[in-house]
Amino acid sequence: MPKFHQTIIISTLNGDNPLDKRDILTQFTTDATAYHQRGESTGITYYGNNYLLNFFESSEYDIEQHKIDSFDYPNYHAAELIYSKRVYEKSFNSWQMKYTQNDPLVQAFLAKHGWISFNPYLLKDDILQEFIDIIMAYADADITPAITPASISGRTSLRPYVFGTIIVVCVAWLIFMALGYFDYLSFAPFEINWFQR
Repeated sequence: MPKFHQTIIISTLNGDNPLDKRDILTQFTTDATAYHQRGESTGITYYGNNYLLNFFESSEYDIEQHKIDSFDYPNYHAAELIYSKRVYEKSFNSWQMKYTQNDPLVQAFLAKHGWISFNPYLLKDDILQEFIDIIMAYADADITPAITPASISGRTSLRPYVFGTIIVVCVAWLIFMALGYFDYLSFAPFEINWFQR
């Protein structure tokens, strides 16, 4: 049975004027850093255009507490749970925060879908899964698949090495021939007559 849980909670930050938003975002970052340093919950948070998207991974017990803490956080407004899934292993070792306006993957996602700005409330079905793929691009846990073709056959393929070896041998042969032609090799076992006169 999977022992970890992945959850996405979206919300907006309270605050009407830009100075309030900046102070609230600073406070949120401080609170989130302190909260996640305990190591019970890992993941990534995106902030953009006054929206927050929080992707968290934790044990079953810890994720329930994290949901309660998120919905009770005083600076969240209109918080919604939009994704929940049980998994066997965590994808993240730590928590990190990203800003959507500085993230090239998010900017490409917005351009692809014709969105002017980031709005996680629009993430539904396939578009949500596409955004989860962007999140997973930043995963920092070393996850090794349980079954790989090499583990089934018990040996690894040598095909990538064969092509490289052939190229190296050909280049070395060409260098050897060029050095012999220009008489840089004084111990040539045979004489090469490049041009018969």
